[in-house]
Amino acid sequence: MAWIDSAIAILRVIINDSNSAAYVYSDCRLTDILIVGAMYAKQDIEFSTTYTINIINKTITPDPSSDEIFTNFVVMRSACVCDFSTFRTQALMEGVTARCGPATLSVLNRNKAFKDLLEIGPCASYQTMRQDYIYGGGLLCKAIMSPFIGNNFDPQSLNSYQNFDTPSNYIL
Repeated sequence: MAWIDSAIAILRVIINDSNSAAYVYSDCRLTDILIVGAMYAKQDIEFSTTYTINIINKTITPDPSSDEIFTNFVVMRSACVCDFSTFRTQALMEGVTARCGPATLSVLNRNKAFKDLLEIGPCASYQTMRQDYIYGGGLLCKAIMSPFIGNNFDPQSLNSYQNFDTPSNYIL
């Protein structure tokens, strides 16, 4: 699939894994992550094209090569998955180190930086893109912007319980 090659290249740049001499993620692993990202994106957003995602065969039909919107959402969601993975790994490695002699005790605090990355990085960008697509695309912005029911609306019918014998109760 041609879209996978371009999506892997974009994803590598976003997750800062573009040094070909020392990749952190293999192409096979990034393909798996992109397929998972596609599943999440399809679940979160209703696209104009209905995509069928096969996780076992690692395929998406129809081929989304020409659908830049879908590809961008898949790549951003996949970058979020990668960041969560990195955060989880760092959280497991985070902790207290101690030495017996000479006595040394230190507490690592790198987790905050990774937590900040999750809050303002690709995960936050994905949510912003999603809101812009849903609300900016007019998919949910349909409403009647008028206080009136129709041309034959009679406001007095709403106040049928009032006594209209005195002039102060008349609606003009």
